[in-house]
Amino acid sequence: MMRRTPGLVLAACLCLTSAPFAWPQSGGIAKAETFSVERMLALWGERTAGTNLALGSSVTFSPTPAYRLTSKGGTDATDLVDGELCTRENQAIWWEETAVGWHGNASRLNTIVIDLGEPRAVRRVVWRVVAGCRKRNFYGPKRVRLSGGLDGHVVHQIRERLRWRDDIAAGDTVRLPNIGEPETGDEVYVYPIAIEAGNYRMRYVVLQFEMDGNWLASDELAVIAGEGKGRDIQDRPKSELQTRDVWIRSDEPEYPVLADVSLPLWLRQTDLRPNNAKLAVRYEFRMPEGVLLTAPRYYGRRDAAEGVLAFRYGRGGNSNRIGPFFLQGTPTGDGIMQIRAIGATAEAQRWIKVRLFPAKLPKPFRYKHLSTSIGWMVDREQVLWPEFERVYARLGFNTVPTFPRAWAKQAVQKGLDIETVRRAADPASLSEGGRRLNRLRKLGYRIVYMESPIHSVNWRHPDKASEFKCQIPNAVPREPSFCPSYRGAYFQEEMQRIADHALMVGPHDYVLWDWEIAGSGMWLGTRCTRCQGALKESKMEWKPFVKSQTLGILDALNAAVRSGCTAKKYPQPEIGMYGLDAVEPYSGLFDFQKDGRLDLQSPSLYVGDNPGAVHECIRTARARAGNNRILPWLTTGTHGYVPPASARVMVWEALLNGAGGITYFCFSDFNPAHMLEVSRALAAAAPLEGVLAKGEPAHGQIQVKPVAIRCSAMRLGGRGALLLANPGEVACSVEWTWVGTKATGRVSVPARDAVLLDLDLR
Repeated sequence: MMRRTPGLVLAACLCLTSAPFAWPQSGGIAKAETFSVERMLALWGERTAGTNLALGSSVTFSPTPAYRLTSKGGTDATDLVDGELCTRENQAIWWEETAVGWHGNASRLNTIVIDLGEPRAVRRVVWRVVAGCRKRNFYGPKRVRLSGGLDGHVVHQIRERLRWRDDIAAGDTVRLPNIGEPETGDEVYVYPIAIEAGNYRMRYVVLQFEMDGNWLASDELAVIAGEGKGRDIQDRPKSELQTRDVWIRSDEPEYPVLADVSLPLWLRQTDLRPNNAKLAVRYEFRMPEGVLLTAPRYYGRRDAAEGVLAFRYGRGGNSNRIGPFFLQGTPTGDGIMQIRAIGATAEAQRWIKVRLFPAKLPKPFRYKHLSTSIGWMVDREQVLWPEFERVYARLGFNTVPTFPRAWAKQAVQKGLDIETVRRAADPASLSEGGRRLNRLRKLGYRIVYMESPIHSVNWRHPDKASEFKCQIPNAVPREPSFCPSYRGAYFQEEMQRIADHALMVGPHDYVLWDWEIAGSGMWLGTRCTRCQGALKESKMEWKPFVKSQTLGILDALNAAVRSGCTAKKYPQPEIGMYGLDAVEPYSGLFDFQKDGRLDLQSPSLYVGDNPGAVHECIRTARARAGNNRILPWLTTGTHGYVPPASARVMVWEALLNGAGGITYFCFSDFNPAHMLEVSRALAAAAPLEGVLAKGEPAHGQIQVKPVAIRCSAMRLGGRGALLLANPGEVACSVEWTWVGTKATGRVSVPARDAVLLDLDLR
């Protein structure tokens, strides 16, 4: 017997499934000698080979660059495309009047528009920017988006590149390198960022970027000609070109709406007003008949014209997301929702139309063995979601995250005595946050305690950084960090805080550490007098020493949670740490299996629209560890937007390759279409939960034609689960055989989609 769960056609994406990918913990930190001035100049020559269409072209900026050393004479628009590179030996282009410098709001979206005069085929855009080093506060851009257009008003997005901390993802078409070891060395590199333009035909080349600090400089931008007339750019996703004011937009042109479940809606905001962070924004909605929109209380309701819902938010800025708003109902008529922003000191945005259509959830289901959650959804957001306790389960999630650092702190500030907490038989009952978790437990939810340990010391005690950060002569590290050899008062305070919060949470099933600065001591400690003194006493080599010191902190964190659970006779939670898995060492040092501190692998899979990356990572993690104690972090929008249908396929790839569940970063990346597709994915896999949770991988037992089809299989006795994923651009008929059984068949798999099969192998 075969039951088929059909997939839906996936939208086209920029990154092919077979493309290289990098996880956040992989790639390492770039070595300074790799990026010599000579090598960077040679790389510019290699990447700009061909005809430079930008030479002498008209350039406009939004906002206008205003760095005082480079803007003298008002020639920035011609300086950027004059073909001249900095000739200074040390490449200090920020001193050059012929360079261009941006200074100001780091989160602002800056826009460069190059008018080629007529439509031309474009192969590549190359942009030379200062990219290192951090010791001198020089950062590369953290996001660069390339678009093109024919009329200067409507643009079509071609590619977006993102930089992930200090990882070098060589060959990756998504991420940008950050050049040089953070906080070390004085040399500066001017790096030629290359963005492939796909040979699209355009007149206007639009480059938009976000800075990673308050300053960025460039001395040249080149647009390299493509071949022939080029491809039709109007096939790419389009939007209006924004060069001023504040606008909001929707991720998708249409969204599903459910009659009995409210779905979250987050909107993207781009605010190009000067000093925008202090300026209020008004959001207006025109809703179709039959649809209810609700907003958080902190979006103050405002008077508006008939048929318009208006809300005011007290500050502007380039907030990544505006929301959450919630949609529920049954749209009638044309189902058109209209949205716009009106900023103080700005013109009203034109109304944006989004179609809402009625949809239905699958039949109710609930996982008993696998864990499913939106992991990065703080308690406050859960409270905002109408009927959260019912709706969350109806969508297929069985694990609720909690972040006690917010609500537990408030409870203590309101008078809750911490000694009473430590003595109480049921500490969770003493605070509203804990009582809420008790109610959720009674409803059958699992609880995951989410914690960003050590980071919070930086947040709580910024004025004491010179004590708990590495002791570097005449300097205090700028970035969030923690000395691996420090065990003083603030370390002890942090361990006690975590122990107390674990008690206030009550019994919990999981703990997930988000300790992303764990590796900071590996490069800061080499200059730290405290670390070097301890190193000398230890008589160890540097790497084993710093690893031992850092693992000592992890041991203390685990003990802080486990000792409290033991004292209260709670079941011991399973503990994992973001980014730490069996695929490769974390930060080049920590080995999940050999070091043995954690129960759960927690790989980070922020890989954009690349389900194949999920497939490869989870399969490798399962094979190396030999069990399914894997809770991967998936996403629908962090470090690259994931089309809703791809989000569905990623759920299947995780479960069919041996994960013990899924979790998400983060709630604000979800839109209604994502939520519906993830729910559908979970519903389709729910009948197979026994096979997925208790079975074994059987990928090697599957034969498929064509061989380009990606297959994943799990087996438990006479029952099998088979996933066939098509990474290609056209639908294809797939022949499959489960070797050693009578199971065989043919199925059509749409382009860039997948089909899930429930098989009787007897």
